[in-house]
Amino acid sequence: MARRDKIKYIKIFLFIVGIFYCGTVQALDLININTASLEKLDTLPGIGPAIAQAIVDYRTVTPFQIIEDIMDVYRIGPVTFDNIKDLITVGEFIQEEEPAQDELDEETNETITSTESTSSVPNRPPMAEAGTDIVALVNQEISFDASNSLDLDNDKLIFFWNFGDGATDTEKISNHIYLYPGQYIVSLLISDGEFSDLDIITVNIYSQSIIISEFSNEWIEIFNQSDQVANLTNWQLKNQKASSSPFLFPANSLMAPNQFLVLRQEITKIELDNDSDQIQLIYPDGSIGAEVSYLSEDKEIFCIAFDNDNYFWTKIPTPGSANIISRGIKNQKETFSSNNPEPDIKQTQEIPEVLATNLTENQNFDTQEISTTSINNLLKEIPKNNIQNTQSASISQNIQSNQKSKLILYLSIIVSSSLMLGWVIVLLKNRVKFH
Repeated sequence: MARRDKIKYIKIFLFIVGIFYCGTVQALDLININTASLEKLDTLPGIGPAIAQAIVDYRTVTPFQIIEDIMDVYRIGPVTFDNIKDLITVGEFIQEEEPAQDELDEETNETITSTESTSSVPNRPPMAEAGTDIVALVNQEISFDASNSLDLDNDKLIFFWNFGDGATDTEKISNHIYLYPGQYIVSLLISDGEFSDLDIITVNIYSQSIIISEFSNEWIEIFNQSDQVANLTNWQLKNQKASSSPFLFPANSLMAPNQFLVLRQEITKIELDNDSDQIQLIYPDGSIGAEVSYLSEDKEIFCIAFDNDNYFWTKIPTPGSANIISRGIKNQKETFSSNNPEPDIKQTQEIPEVLATNLTENQNFDTQEISTTSINNLLKEIPKNNIQNTQSASISQNIQSNQKSKLILYLSIIVSSSLMLGWVIVLLKNRVKFH
């Protein structure tokens, strides 16, 4: 009986030791969420690399005091907590009380500062934001805004703009003017003293000097009113009617300064409507550089010209030269509307607005004004005047030709006579000597 009791006590003892051992092993296997590595945290059910990093970021600022504090971490809710609560621990957490400020000497102060700096969030790099791509005109003031740039640590940032034409600036918001057309690459570099970031945008600058000068249903004339060569590569001409496709200017389409360019309908394939239509000059990015709309009441005078102020019907087309305006035609102003290249801009983080204005500035080419009466008189008198002028010019030329011929003949006779007389005198002298 005593032997059976010993065996019974031994079994009870081994059972108690086993329970204690299993509890100890389980306690040793718990993951300390205050000290575990990213890889260790990633092994917990429902915790991936992103949530593991969030746990580390949280405990860096605020250590976990109880395991329930882990639910304060982003994307860890009650369901995830129930799955991991038996697998985690916070260890032995002792919250240190900060000593009173008046009890800190200089050495203690330096030590605390060093400790706080090592336990704070690591400095994160800033993010540069230069804005959207910009379309503007020569001599147009453009605002470059870096206000949307971001630094998560709220560090003081240093800004550096490079406008792509050699000019730079160090302001957060900077204004700049481009003097020449072209495409410019603008860069914004920001720095917090440790890290930096770069953002790049494209700025397309177009010449506002190209205008629609004159057109008919057979040709379209444009004019470069600046003192610089204009590059029209990938510009377009189109009309509102769907009967014809836009005309795309080919590569290296260069236009001389202060010159007209006449584009024939056979080349552009643009068929303007005699009754009403709209013609547009379009920049490569699709924005409108100039446009003219018209209503036609007299198809016999289908030619429209610009006079430095507005568009008018004219009876005398002048493709390739200064426009002649017929002021006597009725209802001129009621049949036209125009939107020409006074600023048409898309820029920094704003929806572009198209400003419709008449061409009242910078229109340098000459026009001549002729009334309808004077035009009719001129057209009637042209044949007679031409005949009279031709006849008088022919008679004058014949008289001048006859006078020149006679003069040459007289001179020839005089010279020949002089030579003959000299030869006779020489002969006479020789005969006198021999006798």
